[in-house]
Amino acid sequence: MAHSKFLRVCRKLAGVIMRHSSQLLSLRPVLRGLSVLKSAGVDPSSVFGSASSFEEDSDISIMRDVAARTYAFMNRMPYRSCLSRFQTLQRMWTIFQVRGYLSVNITFPLTRQQAEVTTLTQFQKLLKAAYRDSGDRKVTKLQRHSALVDTFCRLPRPLLKQLQVYLKDDCELFGYECDVDFRFNASVPARSPYFFS
Repeated sequence: MAHSKFLRVCRKLAGVIMRHSSQLLSLRPVLRGLSVLKSAGVDPSSVFGSASSFEEDSDISIMRDVAARTYAFMNRMPYRSCLSRFQTLQRMWTIFQVRGYLSVNITFPLTRQQAEVTTLTQFQKLLKAAYRDSGDRKVTKLQRHSALVDTFCRLPRPLLKQLQVYLKDDCELFGYECDVDFRFNASVPARSPYFFS
């Protein structure tokens, strides 16, 4: 049974590789260009920027896009019966913390009243400043794991035990420790930065 699951995973992986092979091939000119620059004694980062600035630009671009989509949703839909503008922006901020873009040590900067009048451009500037103040990207990326563990620790033990039984074959197949008592400590932090009061 485990062998057939392994083969299914391999087939899916092969399908993904085949679907994206054209994208991989489109990298050839870029790699050739890097090779030409290096052979001419030119540092590619002086032309394209450093890898860290590329990552920063990419991260900020993602946050700006998510913020723009969220604002479009807020302006178009009658969402207020479910969430206030303040709650929506606060949840978006938390998502960026959970995904490792913003440090959990940087609190949401708006009051309820400020959130009601903050424009998209103003909010994007707040995100960019918070991103730059968040410090080491490696540290903020670890927040993802912390948030996942925190979430699972909040689930009722019986539900975690059911999940353990459900995932048993996968854990054995990939060599993961599946015992929830080992993985998740029963004590949950009193106040997690990832959950709202």
